[in-house]
Amino acid sequence: MKFKRLLVPSLLAGSLLVGSTSGTFAAQKKAAAHSAFAYGQVSNLSAAGFTLTRTSKKSATPPKVFQVILSSTTKEKAGKGTAGALANGEYAFVAGANGTSGISASRVLYSSKAFNAHRLIQRIRAHRSHRAAGLVNASATTSSSLSITTAKGKTLVFAISPQTKYRVNKVLATTAPTFTNGEKVRVSYTRNPATKALTARVIGVR
Repeated sequence: MKFKRLLVPSLLAGSLLVGSTSGTFAAQKKAAAHSAFAYGQVSNLSAAGFTLTRTSKKSATPPKVFQVILSSTTKEKAGKGTAGALANGEYAFVAGANGTSGISASRVLYSSKAFNAHRLIQRIRAHRSHRAAGLVNASATTSSSLSITTAKGKTLVFAISPQTKYRVNKVLATTAPTFTNGEKVRVSYTRNPATKALTARVIGVR
């Protein structure tokens, strides 16, 4: 595999974001169900994969062990200050998909020194799309926000940004349609972990 140096950790977070605007609804359910993250120290490294062990700071807590599967499509990047290919004893953050044999890695960030993987996970989750469906509450909807009521009676309010896209009868559009009260919509959105605010990425109208 070809290894490239990662200059700043935030670049990895950006590259780990799953999905695209055009395929958001199609791929979202599968991605949400199987995506996995893991961090720890590398051992038993081979061309096919490695073992990742995360040791808790609490002595009474047993270490967590993950089996990581590598493939020709896995992208590996060295953190700043780390040279060469991934090696046993180094620390790695893995993003991929859960399977019966372990985590099939899509991305691996590694470093000779331990690093804070929690920030990477937060950044990825902040940009990961969720989805919801419901009926439009026209009286609470504006040009900058959309309010819907789900089938379970929960009201959700999504911020509409200049980057929000729309799908009308499955056709992608950049201009917002006129939402009518009681109209059924599907929303792909991101959730800010700190503020809990929801921002619409794609709004689908049938």
